[in-house]
Amino acid sequence: MSSTDVQKRALSKLSSLMNEVQPIIEKHCQNLSAQEANILLTNFRNYLKIDIVRDIEKVSESTGGFDFTSPVTSNASPFDDLINSYLEK
Repeated sequence: MSSTDVQKRALSKLSSLMNEVQPIIEKHCQNLSAQEANILLTNFRNYLKIDIVRDIEKVSESTGGFDFTSPVTSNASPFDDLINSYLEK
């Protein structure tokens, strides 16, 4: 299989992933009040990104595929630390 075929297949799978995730994000955003949305945008804009890089890197590094049942304990994103710090209060 050529690298072009693999690239097309990878991009197709990424597109499929984003098409499934986006409606979930939109649904949850609809549950925010205007005040909550403004707080998130004002104070946490840098964290309002999906970090799929860690998951893709995990697949790339492993030979057996990604285990979605085990928690990701390394390479935690700054967003994880932020949420954890607020949950501990």
